[in-house]
Amino acid sequence: EYTIFIKQLSNGILDVSDFSNLPFLLQATFTYLLCLCVDGLGVEESCCGTGIPTAGTGPGETPTVGQENYLFLVCRGTQTSVDDVIEVGPTRSPTVGPSKRPTGVPTVSPVVVPTTIAPSTTAPTTIAPFTTAPTSPPTSPPTFKPTSSSLPSNTLEPTSQ
Repeated sequence: EYTIFIKQLSNGILDVSDFSNLPFLLQATFTYLLCLCVDGLGVEESCCGTGIPTAGTGPGETPTVGQENYLFLVCRGTQTSVDDVIEVGPTRSPTVGPSKRPTGVPTVSPVVVPTTIAPSTTAPTTIAPFTTAPTSPPTSPPTFKPTSSSLPSNTLEPTSQ
């Protein structure tokens, strides 16, 4: 049923009979909507099943407010994903508005621009040897004199509070 819904929302552009052949974005949208179990939407707590709940959509049925809100999310989320999948690439210059129907093909051919890559090497990189000697003397004297206080000594017994 979802693939039929996708075909209708895309005006036949996305005509796929098997769910596994849908673009990943549409599969992810289905899974998200399938498991959108939000309190207050009137959807059963165990809605993460095999299909998107469509309660209230049958002939002679009237959806509750929660079911209507959930169905709105399903339709809106799916339509947004369909639009993203069939969106036409950038045009050469800005247009006044969107086209009436996507063409499904790019309006601009890809351009191949040669790039140069630095040659790779299998030689290991080297790091300067580690030393404990200072690299240079201090540039200015300390700004504070050392204090005479000492750090507390380590104890093996707990202190009282």
